[in-house]
Amino acid sequence: MALSRIQRMSRPGIVVPMAYDTLRNERTLVVGPRQATSNNIYHGLTSDFRTIGEAMRVIPLPPKKNYTDVDLRPGEDTWTILVTPGVYYEEIRMKPNVLLVGIGQSATIFPPNGAWVSPEGPGGRRAVVYMNHNTSVSNLNFAKSARMKSTDYVFWNRDMYNVGLRLEGRDIQVPDVAYPARTAERVLDASGIAIKDVWVWPYGDKGKTLLLEGDWHTALFTDFGSSYNERDGYDIEVRCKHKNADCHFMNCFFDALFMEEGPGGCMLIEDAFDVHVRGSLLRTNVTEAYYTAKNFDKATSAYRPIPGSCVCIRDTDETSSASDVSPTYVFLENTSLEAPSFPAASRSALQILGSRAKCSFRNSSADSFDGDISQLDRPALS
Repeated sequence: MALSRIQRMSRPGIVVPMAYDTLRNERTLVVGPRQATSNNIYHGLTSDFRTIGEAMRVIPLPPKKNYTDVDLRPGEDTWTILVTPGVYYEEIRMKPNVLLVGIGQSATIFPPNGAWVSPEGPGGRRAVVYMNHNTSVSNLNFAKSARMKSTDYVFWNRDMYNVGLRLEGRDIQVPDVAYPARTAERVLDASGIAIKDVWVWPYGDKGKTLLLEGDWHTALFTDFGSSYNERDGYDIEVRCKHKNADCHFMNCFFDALFMEEGPGGCMLIEDAFDVHVRGSLLRTNVTEAYYTAKNFDKATSAYRPIPGSCVCIRDTDETSSASDVSPTYVFLENTSLEAPSFPAASRSALQILGSRAKCSFRNSSADSFDGDISQLDRPALS
């Protein structure tokens, strides 16, 4: 009698490669192309859906505690969507507690070929991936297409299902240890976000990579990289309403090599406390088209300034002393900032704007600086 595959795998001395399907559970969904004779597409893995959007639709939304407060389910209720190799043209609206994972990192996701499903957000903004509470994206490639505009992002922390804000500490009366004057209660926009092993490539000259905004906290970006082809604006925007962001970029690479108008560059960190950039490289440069007669000032015998930087740290509140208004504070650790060919008048790999903005500069390098040197916290040389 022929043995089943499971029986063969269990026989002593016989090692049989485990098929992916043996690792699945009821909360693992697989996306991949359906074939004419079989949908067995990747090392024994069978596909359930043709698109990521189809898979996302079957995942239930979490309940609400009340009209506005989402009731996030426990971690064991997390769903995983596995994306097999291929090219996908989609707008992805993540639901809470969903992990989007590529297999083999040979899946590339473009913006939709047709119209975006979701209505435009404030300022006409759109995204390829709308991140929600407790979501992560890993091991995938993304593309900025020629259809994207300057108001389009690849990733945006925006809930597209009206699941509600997330309330932390409603029943907790003890003060926050870090800020004794505050209560622990906090109303959060989409938070708990992770992006790992993701590369964003610009096939067009418009579109940005990341927007984090609102009152949120906890975002982890590891082995995350992108290139930015626009002439102004920032590829990465981190804004947090003067609150503790608990945001970390580790082993990342960003470049913005075509600045011409400004202000702009790789990364803008605004009104956010506790943002870390570790072990990363950021590069900013100007286009060759910048060095033309129209940009040359004969009176000063120099090219006009371009307000550009690898990292711009900005605080928009100049006067507040309220206990719930945190200053903007960024940690740069083991990180290199390069802006080699900027005109001398505007060359600033690191820029600090606003009297309440500060940067802790540790084991890092920046070939130029713009701002009040007293706001740059550097260790004393021994």
